[in-house]
Amino acid sequence: MYHLHPAIKHAQAMAQNLAADTGRELDDWRALVEAEDPKDPKAWLKAEYGLGAATAGLILDPYSTDEDHYLAQAPAMVDAQYSGKKAALRPLYDAIEDLLLSLSDEVKLCPAKTQVAAYHNKVFATVKAASMQAIELGLALGPERPFEGRYQSTGGLEKKDRITHRVRLTSVSELDQELQETLAQAFELGR
Repeated sequence: MYHLHPAIKHAQAMAQNLAADTGRELDDWRALVEAEDPKDPKAWLKAEYGLGAATAGLILDPYSTDEDHYLAQAPAMVDAQYSGKKAALRPLYDAIEDLLLSLSDEVKLCPAKTQVAAYHNKVFATVKAASMQAIELGLALGPERPFEGRYQSTGGLEKKDRITHRVRLTSVSELDQELQETLAQAFELGR
């Protein structure tokens, strides 16, 4: 049901270029960290070798490039987002997920630790538990869609993020025809 998050492909590309960029292969970097066993490996890699945060993260995460691991963990990431005090939001999340998937067979749902992103060619929506009572649906609607009514700014336009609008949802009844049409519009803009 879930698809590979683009971050995995990005990490794979970084790993492929790591030797050319740093002089060491990924396995060599990991062996170095293990041998040196620094107290704060990320800070050590950044200070000692001038690596950026993303490169250090790639080295320190043993699963950063593992497609099978990601796909096996994807359902658990969603379950974790809607457990404990946020468990009551799961039926609403499931309804949003069904709505996203109903847009097209080309919709790809890609969970991360705190949200689920919906992609076609580009991300067009994000779904995250904003609180114990509400889910925030982020939409890539661009500058053409005014921020009014339930469609609020994410600050995305100013930051040049794709997700520009957000809607707070507290019940399945809010997934009305107007929201469905707006979601379809975001999907089309992401094609």
